[in-house]
Formats: sequence, structure tokens, C-alpha cells
Amino acid sequence: SKGDIADNKSDNSKEVIKKVKIKQSKNVTSSTIPRIRKSIAISYCDWGVYLNGRRTVPASLVEIDRDWLQDDTVHDSQYCPQKGDHVIYFPQGHIEMLHNFAESSRPPWASFPQRWPLVECIVKDIAYEFPTLTEYKRCPSVLCIVTLQIVGIPIRRQITSISEYVIEFGSQRQTRNSSQTPESAIFANFTVTLRNFNIPDFIVPYHLFFRSCNKVQWHEGIRISVTYRDLPKPSSSPSLLTLNQSPHALVDHVYTARVVKLSDASSEWPQSPWEALQIRFESENPLDEETNNISPIERIGIWEAVPLIDSSNNYSRACLRYPAPKLPAELCQSIDNKIEKLIELNKDLYNPFEYEVDSTIFPEYYGVIPVPMYLDLIRRRLRNQYYRQIEALEF
Repeated sequence: SKGDIADNKSDNSKEVIKKVKIKQSKNVTSSTIPRIRKSIAISYCDWGVYLNGRRTVPASLVEIDRDWLQDDTVHDSQYCPQKGDHVIYFPQGHIEMLHNFAESSRPPWASFPQRWPLVECIVKDIAYEFPTLTEYKRCPSVLCIVTLQIVGIPIRRQITSISEYVIEFGSQRQTRNSSQTPESAIFANFTVTLRNFNIPDFIVPYHLFFRSCNKVQWHEGIRISVTYRDLPKPSSSPSLLTLNQSPHALVDHVYTARVVKLSDASSEWPQSPWEALQIRFESENPLDEETNNISPIERIGIWEAVPLIDSSNNYSRACLRYPAPKLPAELCQSIDNKIEKLIELNKDLYNPFEYEVDSTIFPEYYGVIPVPMYLDLIRRRLRNQYYRQIEALEF
């Protein structure tokens, strides 16, 4: 599926309550809890291949996590790719993902002429696939396969003595050894696979990253807020849960902390902003994923922290300089109105695509289409200015 094309034809496992980050979680998310609808052994035979070569799953037997790809509101705390996005790619985070889900292809950073801890990219394409049975047993999330094009490489990066992270991107021509490696070899497209899994996002929106760099100081003792995601609290009446209530829905919670120091998280990736900020939580600390105990000290990416006191106004100025990209409200309203007129003019043609497919009528639909799209969701996204650029909308 490219963009939000309406391609449809109409349309308890044990509770684990753990506090987990939305943006860069190392803790357990709801996607790490595969849910089987029936007490039945699931075998490889239940996973199939559709006519066009796409993987299918037994939708009547399992619950697939696709909620993170079907939200109608943008959350800074969790990245959901859109075509045309301007992003920063972090190999260190990708390594963590590959440790959990090995791939046969060569990792992107292996082709870098230098050990760059980050590169500037544009999202060129997005595709979705179901997980294999083996992958599903570890994480029931739909796979989001993102094609990235490198448009900038770090020509300067430094953690300064005054606790700033200084970064400057440039083209290959600006590097000293640019004659040694053809530019085409550096800026070739590559793909990465995203899941709603319990590791930090290794693709971060450009504007979020740059808000935390260059002149923003992360001194020891500075008070910050960090956004985490919790699984919903147990219902007092579990029997009242409806079939439409998603088992994967998480909610935002904000925690306060103080900066301990800004430093390299790994000696193998010097001068990297990846988890460079060491912090100490003040109260209601998140749970440690391995020990299930309170974890007062943790490392996070600098873009995850928001200063609670900005006496120099550097962070505020950075937010103004790097606003969140979104389509103008007037354009969104215009597109929404045109969709409404199309539906009114030809109800027989568009009505089957207007709302989500009813799984009780077409139970196998959700085993064939990884991320269903329908006009009502597109229109809600338009009203919420969900789309960051027009490329994300393809009809």
C-alpha cells in the first residue's frame, strides 16, 4: 500500500502493566504479547501466500497489531512513517532491532564509508507486510517496510564541554575524502523494517531531533519531562470489554527527571546522540524491563527530553525554528470537502470504501490486508492535520 489508498471492499491474555516509552521504549509494549483468539495450536500451515505474493495470516485465530499504523492523530512520542518524511536514521537503534529480528540482507551502515552514527534521510516509499509465524510469536505487529534515501551525512558532530550536542549535515562533496567514494554509492536508497516493538525508534523526525541540538544545553540537574506509554489499567469489569476494544492501545504518561550527564552511550559510536542523555527519574519511575523493578536511572535520546525550565529560551526558539510539518488546514478542509462531494455524487461507487470493513461479515479480510485504509479514516486524518506532506496522500 502506498500512502492512504482506500483499498478495502467495505468494510485475554494475561494483563501486563508496565510503563513503557512511546518514542524510545526499552520496556515491554503491548505488541510483545501475542494474542490467540482460540485455544488452538497455530502452525506454519495457517500462514499462507496470497495471489500477488503477499503473506497472509489466519485472521480468525490471531490478533495482529496494526493500531500504531492506523491512528488519526500524530504523536511526537511514537513515529509512524509517512511518504516524504524528513528523518534521521540511527544505526545503533537498527542494530537493536536486528538483534531481535535477524535479516539476511546486509545492514545499511555496512556500506557507509565511515562509521556515521546518524544520517539525514527522506522517506521515499512505504510498504506493509504481515509477520511470519516465528516473528509473530515474538511480536504481533504488522511490518512497516520503509525505503530511505540519504540526503545528508554528518560533517560535524560533537558533545561539547558545556553539554550541547552540535551537529551539522552536508553532502558528500563537503567531506575531505569525497573523491574516494562515488556520491551515488553514499546516497543509494536502502530499506529498514519497523515494528511496534520494545526497543527505541531508530528513525526520528528531523524537526524533533533538531529541537534538542545546537545551543540547547543539557547541564547536570536540569529538570526535564519524558513521555512514556502505559498499557491501559485493568478494567474493573473485564467482562464488559467489547470486541472492538484494541488489546494494543497504549496511553501517554509524562514523567519528570533530572539530567545526570550528556555523554557517549557506546565507545564504538563516539560523538553519537543515541541515548547520550543519562537521566534520573524523580518519582513514579518506569519499570525496568528485565528486573521488573523501579529503574530510577536510564539513558535516552536527547530528542526525548523536554526542558521544564528554559531560562535561556534556546529550546523555545528551536521549537519555533523547527515546527512540526503538517498540511495547511485550508488544504485539508478542501480535500475533505471534495471527498464528501465524491461520495454524494456516486454513493454506489464510494460507499463500500467509506468505513472500516466489518470483520464479522468478512472475517478473512484482515488476514489479507495488513493495514486497511478507508475514507472515514482519511477524512479524520485530514481534519486533525495528520498528514505532514501531500506525498502521504495518494488516491
